Amino acid sequence: TPLIAILTAIGPFSISMYLPAFPDISANLGATPIEVQKTLAAYLVPFAFMMLWHGSISDAIGRRKVILAGLLVYTVAGLICLFAQNILMLSLGRALQGMAAGAGMSVGRATVLDLLKGAAAQRLMARISMLFALAPAIAPLLGSLLATTFGWRAVFVFLTALGGGLLFATWRFLPETLAPENRHPFKARPLLRSYGQALRMPKFTFLCLALALSVNGSMIYMLAAPHFLGAVADTRFSSFAWLFLSISLGMICGSYV
Repeated sequence: TPLIAILTAIGPFSISMYLPAFPDISANLGATPIEVQKTLAAYLVPFAFMMLWHGSISDAIGRRKVILAGLLVYTVAGLICLFAQNILMLSLGRALQGMAAGAGMSVGRATVLDLLKGAAAQRLMARISMLFALAPAIAPLLGSLLATTFGWRAVFVFLTALGGGLLFATWRFLPETLAPENRHPFKARPLLRSYGQALRMPKFTFLCLALALSVNGSMIYMLAAPHFLGAVADTRFSSFAWLFLSISLGMICGSYV
């Protein structure tokens, strides 16, 4: 459960951890604040797009292979970000991170459904969500500490080490949960047709919207907080830890219920 929870949390963790380093990145790479913010879009767009495919690819070749490949790409992308000499190279590294990070989130949850069904699966997913909820609180605080102490590149040293550590832990401890006889070939056209059919189901669509709106509410808050509290409220980033912690506490309590 902790390993799957960390694999699930690596996506949002990678989003919010480097937010406190925006001013340092802008000054060091000679980029405008808007250009630095675009590195976030460079991460999120591939992250969202690849979430449509990770699960189906794992249905064809197995969960373990997709997670390992994703973590390998994520670790290499972290090195690109770490040694970036301009904002374009940083954006490229972030795009690769986004493409790979979704594998842990979508395929990690699929492993739960391979092992458990019904109420047992729901309970385990709730426990994973409780651990997942800690990411929005821990990541910005850790990122702020690293960026202010060692500079913005230290954030990507940590993320690269995290990717490498998870790669080893997955290789060592996470077994394959999808038996070969339960796999089926990957076909893009039927998959897209299935997505279209699913989106025409009101119950499914409204459940997706409920999840998306709740996540977007916290994401907008987290992304706006560094600018608002730093530039408008003149508050040090480390001093509003409680604001991020409040989101996590709410998510943990909701998952427990």
